[in-house]
Amino acid sequence: MRVEMNGKRPDLIAFEEFVKTIVDAYENPEGAASMIKNLKRSIILKLESETLDYVPKIFELIRRLNEMKKEALKRNGYWVGYVQAKLVSPGLVGSSEGIFKTVFEVGLTLDKVLGVPFYPSSSVKGVVRSRIKNMLEKEDKNVEEVVQELFGDMESEGNVIFMDAYPIGCIEEQCSLFSGAVITPHYYKGGQVVDNELGVKPVPIPHLVVSPGLVFEFIIGVRRDGGYTNTIKMLGNGSIRAHEIPQKVLIKIMSLLVEELQKGAFGRASKGFNVFEPDKGLIPSQVRALGIL
Repeated sequence: MRVEMNGKRPDLIAFEEFVKTIVDAYENPEGAASMIKNLKRSIILKLESETLDYVPKIFELIRRLNEMKKEALKRNGYWVGYVQAKLVSPGLVGSSEGIFKTVFEVGLTLDKVLGVPFYPSSSVKGVVRSRIKNMLEKEDKNVEEVVQELFGDMESEGNVIFMDAYPIGCIEEQCSLFSGAVITPHYYKGGQVVDNELGVKPVPIPHLVVSPGLVFEFIIGVRRDGGYTNTIKMLGNGSIRAHEIPQKVLIKIMSLLVEELQKGAFGRASKGFNVFEPDKGLIPSQVRALGIL
């Protein structure tokens, strides 16, 4: 598989600009304050304008990689489902990590090879796991047995596997992977927590978020030959043939994932981040059409 890449990785552009500005400020102390003050905004503008050639090629590469992942899961005995969902709010995941943490004080989870934002499989799994636990607790069913059977634990492997969710395209003809945003910490002054917020002088912090309008693909695999003795309770009281159970489990998990994505997932949802809509206007009850291989 070969994809000719144009342009430069966004994270490398940001870090090069960061280092260049720091060096320039050191060599020109008189203008250092102004350079540092405008650094974050200049990087944001640079990323939005200089990555347009890179983005279409990286989408093409990710789509090919995702097809290879799906095929690998199928060959290893999994039913495979996928949800393609568009980000309708700014995205933010991994705010305390990554190269952008150094540059902007607010990080973002980036692929170390591709330089693109993604939602880790562990986070996707956590969203679905939490939803299923809450659902079963309300129904007074055997929560731990079902959760262990589906997701495994430290001693055993579960029947469901999640892939990292990457952007595969965008709604607009051209788009950027990143957009600028601002947070304004109100309860710190000089790096210390304040006792009286009346004395606070908030300093806005520009940073990067994942651009709304990007379409992410979430890939899920469910074992064809897994044991589902406890999980069947999650599917209701209807009669289900044994060979149908794995596919029914996959449909249920995909439905729950879509519902959670629509509400806002991966933390920060209460602040308006990470809200998705299924692509093509699909709703949870139509989840079968979202793709089962």
